[in-house]
Amino acid sequence: MAKEDDLNKLAAEAQGYQQQIGSIGSQLNGLQASVDEISNTIETLKNISAAKDEVLIPIGAGVYMRSRNADVERVLVNVGANVINEKGIADSVDFLERRMKTLNGLQVRLQRASDEMAKKLSDLDLQARKLVSEMNANVRPSQE
Repeated sequence: MAKEDDLNKLAAEAQGYQQQIGSIGSQLNGLQASVDEISNTIETLKNISAAKDEVLIPIGAGVYMRSRNADVERVLVNVGANVINEKGIADSVDFLERRMKTLNGLQVRLQRASDEMAKKLSDLDLQARKLVSEMNANVRPSQE
């Protein structure tokens, strides 16, 4: 009976690791979406000076607004806590690149944590297989 209890404990622990790995995966997906958005914004900022008479301003959900004579030298940047600062294009690109570097570092740390949990999960699997093997070895065939 003790080995069955140990096996149940291993299964519960493994389930916890699986849930944590799934949660980290979701966080990594969200971070990657943010990194992609920042990357696209940086590319747009670098190319915006080529705008001549008209620019398209994204409103959201795939909707754009045309704008004539837009100031393509300065943009408004959310620097955190819904604080908006006006910045030049180069300063904005620099700010976004620093933000992206921070997000990339967070991605690396989360991926390491996920890898460590996957290793622990693999170790638990080996322990569980060993227990099952021991349990099966202790079962005597029925004598009929």
